[in-house]
Amino acid sequence: MDELEQQAWLDCVRETSAEYVNFDLVRLREQAETLQRRLIRRAVRMLRPDGEGIDRETTLRAVEFLHSPGRRRHLELAQRLTLRIDRGSLRMAGREYRGQLERYPAMTGDELVAEVPAADLDLGDGWAMSVEQRGIPAPDEYQLERSSLQLETWLDADVLTGALSLRRPRPGDRYQPLGLARGSQKLSDFWINHHIPVAARSAWPLVVCAGEIAWVPGFAPAHRFRVRAESRRCLHLKIEQIEK
Repeated sequence: MDELEQQAWLDCVRETSAEYVNFDLVRLREQAETLQRRLIRRAVRMLRPDGEGIDRETTLRAVEFLHSPGRRRHLELAQRLTLRIDRGSLRMAGREYRGQLERYPAMTGDELVAEVPAADLDLGDGWAMSVEQRGIPAPDEYQLERSSLQLETWLDADVLTGALSLRRPRPGDRYQPLGLARGSQKLSDFWINHHIPVAARSAWPLVVCAGEIAWVPGFAPAHRFRVRAESRRCLHLKIEQIEK
């Protein structure tokens, strides 16, 4: 059974750290219930090595949640651990880790359209975005510090060739970071390069125009949409946390 458990662990676990274990939901559901229980208990031991583990009743609740999560999509376990289902993954993490994730932008719906020249959008999950057409900003306004998450930006409005919308990431997304004059890179590589936790990526809002990502909130705008010296019309975008 130990060998079966180890193989199931290798098959089902996407990523681990001292703070979380991220399972592939489909593969975990395919395992026998005995192995599901063992993997859940193993994840608890990994995250709480000095704890007492979880009892049989809590383990069974976790297995039931795995198959029937309900509307809330998360389950409180023992020892300040939680299970959360999101887009094909089951994440076990401590409540302290969930608190760290709250600093990252997020949206709950699939897509929102931003009416230009002005819009105020409720993204859900305690985040909102404003969009406003303005004149040309001073260089110190759009050349913002990069030492922390950049939650506002300026886009060249004349480069925007279609409706502006916000959506969550999709498989195959590509992005042209500021400074990359030619080509683009996989958004998945962009996340890795900037050390964004896997758990924060799936709900991250993206500003999109005509199918192209114009801004990943938290970072500089895409190179093609940046404000230039010759820009004449600009959009100011700002994302911020609001009271839930």
